[in-house]
Amino acid sequence: MSYSREEAEGRALAYVGSVLLGIGLLIFGSAALVCRELLRVLRERRATAWQPTSGSITSGDVKAIHGRPIDYAVGNVGYAYSVEDVYYSGYLAQQFWDEQRAWTFVDSCQNRQVMIRFKQGNPKISVLALADLSNSGATELFRPILLARPLGPWLTLLWSLRNVSDWAEGRLQRQASTWPSAEATAEYAEPRIADAEDRPHWLGELHYAYTVDGRSYSSSHYFRARGEDDAKELVEPWRGRKLIIHYFPGNPARSVFIECEQHPRSTVA
Repeated sequence: MSYSREEAEGRALAYVGSVLLGIGLLIFGSAALVCRELLRVLRERRATAWQPTSGSITSGDVKAIHGRPIDYAVGNVGYAYSVEDVYYSGYLAQQFWDEQRAWTFVDSCQNRQVMIRFKQGNPKISVLALADLSNSGATELFRPILLARPLGPWLTLLWSLRNVSDWAEGRLQRQASTWPSAEATAEYAEPRIADAEDRPHWLGELHYAYTVDGRSYSSSHYFRARGEDDAKELVEPWRGRKLIIHYFPGNPARSVFIECEQHPRSTVA
């Protein structure tokens, strides 16, 4: 399989553009997150003395912009309540760096009875506090600030460059060596052609699966190779292996494989 010079250059530009979009989303999303959280805290403090009433979650939706390696995702949860037989509605918005986590947050809130606080004299103004939503039993992903930062700015940049830079991969692995670890299983290990750089080249892909706190995740590690035969040799020892990986504490979906930490030839039974 081969690509023309124009195709290779186009793929390289597309990759660089996606990385720049991810960095732009990181900057924009970080500013939006700070503003969003400050407003939420101020609203919830102001509503502490407001009148409480029972309400219910009525809807949920996610708006997302996809970047590399992060998303800008906002989960919106709608609710309804009544005061003196008059019905009102409102919504709660939470920001995440991953669309799937935003959907998990929204889905965990559905069909819940919640406590709403409304302003005396103007009941259409209301607040659904995160603490009250959590107390209702919708506890999935209730660490919004922590989970909204799956990687810091420096780690996000390293993550973007890890597949094209030995330096970035080495720095990321040194950072990851201090993260929590988990046992993983190699699901497959195969050679493949990478087409994200200035010219196509061979890589060895090691795909693995692991579990953290009862939730399943999967990821891949890539070995840089000199050609197809070299890629085959690089992945061969890892087929059917038990592995040790490190995952980011605030987002276990982000994981790193460190070759020098692996046990010598531990295979799946």
